[in-house]
Amino acid sequence: MPHQDLFVDGVRYPSVTEILGDAPKPWLEKWRAKWGVLADRKTKAATNVGNEFHALVEPLVLGKNVYLPGKRRLDRMLLSFECWFMSSGLQIKDTELHVVSKLYQYQGTFDATGYLADKPKTLVLFDWKTSNAIYPDMALQLVAYAQAYFEQTGIWIKRGIIVHVSKDKPLHKLTVKEYPLNKRLLNQFLKRLREYNEART
Repeated sequence: MPHQDLFVDGVRYPSVTEILGDAPKPWLEKWRAKWGVLADRKTKAATNVGNEFHALVEPLVLGKNVYLPGKRRLDRMLLSFECWFMSSGLQIKDTELHVVSKLYQYQGTFDATGYLADKPKTLVLFDWKTSNAIYPDMALQLVAYAQAYFEQTGIWIKRGIIVHVSKDKPLHKLTVKEYPLNKRLLNQFLKRLREYNEART
């Protein structure tokens, strides 16, 4: 989903991805140096694949009929995700939910909440990823959403899961990584939020 600006009482609330994306990324600069003028083209292509993937996964998890778009890479990524989804027993509660933290003044949209077969009474917060890898900041993203969700619902989600589907041919491997959404992790995100705000004062 495209990022959206939000103003509350004249104050701009940055998105979670904007806050976390503000930190230096030496690995990204190294990658850009390697690919030179092709870097922007490769980034745009990867973004397009990610956007198409998310657009098709949402109706899939809601039980709607989803037809493969006939693009070899995207088709195989979706089949990899569908295989995991069917075996997980995931029961969806929310999808593409926009949440706002008025306490800490940020906002964002996460992919889903739901219940897995292994613990059917425990609510889980999910984010689907098609990036090159699973990065540590993804855990901070999950806990930031959990805090904002708590402020809006009074429910603290303790379990967060990244479902990563690789764009790499031919296997398009799916990896599931779980994070405990606790105070320690939230404090790490809040530190990043302070750094983001300090850089703009």
